[in-house]
Amino acid sequence: MAVEFTEITAAQVASTSNATTYASAAFTPLVNRLYLLGVVHSDAAPEATVPTVATTTGLAFVQVGSSIVFNTIASNLHRLTVFRAMKPSGLSNGTYTITLGDAGTGATGILLESNDQVNTGGTDGSGAVTNISTNNGDASANPTVTLGAFSSNDNGVAAFFGLDITTVPTAPAGWTTHGDPNYSSPTTGSFAMSRGAPSSTATCTVTTSDWAAIAVEVIALASTHQAIVGTEFQDRYYSKNETVPYGEVKSGVE
Repeated sequence: MAVEFTEITAAQVASTSNATTYASAAFTPLVNRLYLLGVVHSDAAPEATVPTVATTTGLAFVQVGSSIVFNTIASNLHRLTVFRAMKPSGLSNGTYTITLGDAGTGATGILLESNDQVNTGGTDGSGAVTNISTNNGDASANPTVTLGAFSSNDNGVAAFFGLDITTVPTAPAGWTTHGDPNYSSPTTGSFAMSRGAPSSTATCTVTTSDWAAIAVEVIALASTHQAIVGTEFQDRYYSKNETVPYGEVKSGVE
């Protein structure tokens, strides 16, 4: 079974408020699922500050890679940031809150939840996310970000985009489209998509805009499972003509 993501639509954020905090509606996370949260926001400061995310669900959202600015030729600078989270226990119904360093002029949040086929190692999803790539562009169409070589053919990919337009992009064949929330102060949209197989390029089709993109390789449970099988059962294979208890001689695998 491949890595798959669905959007928790109840937890989507799309706000035009001038504020320093933006809260989601309540949702209930599941244990050992990878959560990826893409946040886009803007403000009128010289540079939009990197947000943080707190939650009452028991999860801990950790920033993934670099936060990317775009629309750098305008006074309302935009920023795209992606966060990861995962816990093996202690989760409950709750919300998440995006907090900015200074007042924003709007924000969006897209929360993706994985199936049970992702690596559960590390802390807060660190064992499930690797190969992080970013890109941005001013006044260009079809946002694109290129990933490095995948570590396994079992792995998938998730990508988030921020735009200075609200036009909904189109994902390529083989990708699953997720949320596209937006706000209008200034005009800003966001978009996410995922794929349960390696892809060196994450791109979407949309008209000319200023944009940012962040894509990550998601490590599949199968990659870890293969390594476990090789060690967990190694004591059940006998070397050739090995003597085992009770004097019985077993012939090993050639």
